[in-house]
Amino acid sequence: MALTIENIMDGSALFSFYGTDEAGERTTEIFGATVLAVAKNCAAYYAERGHGGDVEACLRDEVLPRFIADEYQVYDWATGNMNFEDFDPADTFMLEDKPDTVISDLWANPQSQIVDRDDYQNVRALG
Repeated sequence: MALTIENIMDGSALFSFYGTDEAGERTTEIFGATVLAVAKNCAAYYAERGHGGDVEACLRDEVLPRFIADEYQVYDWATGNMNFEDFDPADTFMLEDKPDTVISDLWANPQSQIVDRDDYQNVRALG
């Protein structure tokens, strides 16, 4: 899924993450968090450093264009600067069930991709 302003702002673009075994097979549920939640967290940080504290301006002028131009920036910010606990539960989803996953353990080294929430049948909000 290519990121756009529209799919980020409407919450349909998700940063999905899951665990794999040594052979690369998926071993955990697939969780998703809205790209918007990642972007807002990033904007809150940078707004204090160059936008006079204006998070919305930073989001609009700096963070969203950067995320759209390079999806790796979403992964880099989320895994390098956030903990799973930083997400509001309303912004997190279980996309596919698989038992016995500890989200905080998974977050330490996830496999990830940007996905469309509508591509999953049984999306369940965690919050």
